[in-house]
Amino acid sequence: MAGRRRRGLVALLVSLVLLVAVAGVLDEVARRVVEKQAATQIQHLVGTSEPIAVNIGGWPFVADVVTGRVPTATVTSPRVTFDHLGEKITVTDIRVDAHDVRNLHRPQDAVAGTLDVYATASWAVVSQRGRAQITSAGGDRASFTGTIDLLGARVAVSISAVPRIDPTTHRLVLSEPKATVAGVDLPTSALASAAESLAGRISLPAPQGFVYQSVQATAGGLRVHLSGRNVPLNGLP
Repeated sequence: MAGRRRRGLVALLVSLVLLVAVAGVLDEVARRVVEKQAATQIQHLVGTSEPIAVNIGGWPFVADVVTGRVPTATVTSPRVTFDHLGEKITVTDIRVDAHDVRNLHRPQDAVAGTLDVYATASWAVVSQRGRAQITSAGGDRASFTGTIDLLGARVAVSISAVPRIDPTTHRLVLSEPKATVAGVDLPTSALASAAESLAGRISLPAPQGFVYQSVQATAGGLRVHLSGRNVPLNGLP
């Protein structure tokens, strides 16, 4: 009798394991289908032919769908072009991390508790917006070519600096500026106003409700990080 009970318990445990495994497979299939549909919709909304990947977190996924809420979602794309005040701007290496996404069963009311956007603007794009020649200076520094007043004359100079974001105004700041004219290193005091003037030329567009957390000079361009809280997904460009 005891042996029969043990065999019955083992059979029950095996059945439960199989049910969980099947449920897990079906749940994963449903997740992949929704991720693919979401990627297609985002492609259509953004108006790009570039590949877009969507990864949705949380388990069980089906339960999240029923409640219209998922804990995490990540969207990536190699390149996106968007319109800002009538100007086409292309960025690359895009990653969007969303947390606490709600109201998915009502797309017009869908909201992300937090949304972090990472993208790279090429130096050509940054130069165009800054109306100056801006390139990588190696490491986390960028080179800004412009003119400054020196002893009453306008002198062309390339200023190497570390681009940062002012946490209060969210404007670009060129810190640790360095420049050489005729083999002479210019003092930081002489570069301060020129660096401020060059940085002031560069407009960093951001969707409403977003703020810049950081910028970083890379070999490929200016890497930016924006974030927003309680962002309506229906209103994104």
